[in-house]
Amino acid sequence: MSNKFSQLTDDDDDLNTEHIPKGSDGESQEKFVSLDLQERKRVSEDQKYKYEEKEHSAADGRIKRLIKRNAPPVVQRACNYFCWTNGIRDSWNATMTGLGLGPYLPVINYCIEGLYEQLKAVIPISCYLILFRFVMFGRGIEDAGLVFGGMLAVVGGLALFMEGLKLALMPLGELIGNKLPQKIPLWGVLTVAFILGIAVTLAEPAIGALATLGSLVEPDKAIYLYYLLNNWNFLLVLFVGLGVGAAAVLGILRFLKGWSLKPLIYLTLVPTILLTTFAMWGREHLWVVIGLAWDCGAVTTGPVTVPIILAIGIGVISSQKDNQGGAEASPLSGFGIVTLASLYPILAVEFLGVFLSFIHSTDDLKGFVDAELSKEKKTYWYDESPWHEIVYGIRAITPLIILLAIILRVILRENWPVVKLFPAPGESNHSTATEEDNKKSWMQRYRVFFVGIICAQGGMCLFNIGLTFGLSALGRQAGTLLPGAFQVLPAVEGTPFYSYHLGIFIVLFFGWFLGFLATIAEPALNVLGMKVESLTNGEFSKNLLIYSVSFGVAFGIALGLLKIIFGIPLIYMIYVGYVLAVTATYLSNEDFVNVAWDSAGVTTGPVTVPFVLTLGLSVGSAVHAEDGFGILTLASIGPILSVLCTGLLQRLYRWTKRRIAKSYSHLDADVEMNTVPDTPSDVETVKSDPETRNTAE
Repeated sequence: MSNKFSQLTDDDDDLNTEHIPKGSDGESQEKFVSLDLQERKRVSEDQKYKYEEKEHSAADGRIKRLIKRNAPPVVQRACNYFCWTNGIRDSWNATMTGLGLGPYLPVINYCIEGLYEQLKAVIPISCYLILFRFVMFGRGIEDAGLVFGGMLAVVGGLALFMEGLKLALMPLGELIGNKLPQKIPLWGVLTVAFILGIAVTLAEPAIGALATLGSLVEPDKAIYLYYLLNNWNFLLVLFVGLGVGAAAVLGILRFLKGWSLKPLIYLTLVPTILLTTFAMWGREHLWVVIGLAWDCGAVTTGPVTVPIILAIGIGVISSQKDNQGGAEASPLSGFGIVTLASLYPILAVEFLGVFLSFIHSTDDLKGFVDAELSKEKKTYWYDESPWHEIVYGIRAITPLIILLAIILRVILRENWPVVKLFPAPGESNHSTATEEDNKKSWMQRYRVFFVGIICAQGGMCLFNIGLTFGLSALGRQAGTLLPGAFQVLPAVEGTPFYSYHLGIFIVLFFGWFLGFLATIAEPALNVLGMKVESLTNGEFSKNLLIYSVSFGVAFGIALGLLKIIFGIPLIYMIYVGYVLAVTATYLSNEDFVNVAWDSAGVTTGPVTVPFVLTLGLSVGSAVHAEDGFGILTLASIGPILSVLCTGLLQRLYRWTKRRIAKSYSHLDADVEMNTVPDTPSDVETVKSDPETRNTAE
């Protein structure tokens, strides 16, 4: 630990004395070693926090100096305006204090940082699309004001929703996870986890995209796809939730029993691939469901599902560990819940599609759809935007909150969690009520928690509005114009903009760079990278993971666009991709397998999923493809392969390095035995000079 935290620059010498207790070097180290294990862990966390805080400040300074020396004036001004560095923070704080807003400054900064986290995910994609349309096609954004307002709603809605998740939903989930195994038996815990798996799926922000995609599918080309997305939309989401519920049960059992992730992956992929094969050749016209089913696996692993299910799993582990004992697991064995929550919804949606094909033929479905379209549909006020999005947001969040409240208050008979807005470093933001808390009024004790519930509900409604007018509109405009690079579009003048081969290359480069940029800007991936680097003691660095995943997603999206443009059946790409993934999984160790398969779900956030789905369907409609799904499927296979291959190459590099070091150590031993130098400096000469080494041999 001392080596890790002492690698600072010369400007950070004042921090080195804080890493170990004060005193002389020998005495300090001796005192530190003599501390008991819990105290050493606490001191280590303290030192790590101080180190990261100091490094953050030093990094800001280095970035400023680098920009000042090398960047052009325009870039310097832009970075000085947008970067939320410590210097800008100090100036901001002074300005707000001068305006008399000093008492409210912590809350103001807290809100701005929440917005900034979402802006980092939205701005790169938005700016890239606008610049690409303008530079490559000479087109601006249609209805720019409406789209801009929709993107602001996406940012504000996500910021509110993530705040509600942190202040209300996550504390509820963690409290239930800790108390549930103590009050009811294991089968009851698994039942609650299954039901919660369904409820959290409905509350995922990205799941709302499935409700808006039905209008982009033509019933004459893909009747099964159209019927699932429109007539059976609720059943589709329900079956996705059933898949997540089954994954939650299996994930908790895996945590509890210490099962390896590899056999679970093999056992899940076998029936999934078999159902995919049956859908391709076993039933006529059912193959169009394959892309939807495999894309649904990427929709489920969002910011709601994984944390709540994982909290229950951790609670089961902590309650059973003291009773059963057992060996300590690998620090990365907690990964894997994202993998299972990605695979089982695929199986569930494929089963739903096969079931639909057995009870209704294509002629029956076309008759149902034609009869429904021919009828004059009566619309109500809640069917129009933005009321439709608000109602959908209420229907998504309210059942989850009610279910969590029933479990906590009725089954467990526990009080609401006491949530802190500004917890101390290293401290949880929630706890049960203490004697000091009980002295406060009910509203003072739980006001932060209930504000979090309001934020989650309001954020979901606002995000749905932004999804309709911002993300979906932007993806639709990009998708319908993109094929104009290589083919004639009747609705767009001047197409094709480029020759056929150059246009294809431009489209593929657009998809590649879009995937790379969206993944680099994904906040969840940055968090995963830091966690993996910490758990592996730097063996797998954060930057290595981020760039491995980003390149995998980039090539996956490019291949997805290639599949839609040329009409390549998705099943062949699935066969090749997962054969390679299973082979690399078999050759890799358990830790890299856990990280690699989980990284595929982390990259598909609530901003990326709706945009990529709309983009794919719009491109498919423009090139008259029957199926516009599949981009998310390949964008999920890509990071699995890239991270596993990176791990294998890293292992090969370490093995080669050890072999070379071993051979040189034998050579140095032979030199020392056959050469007797006169002075110590001659030893270094013999070791370093190749000619002298050869002479000695």
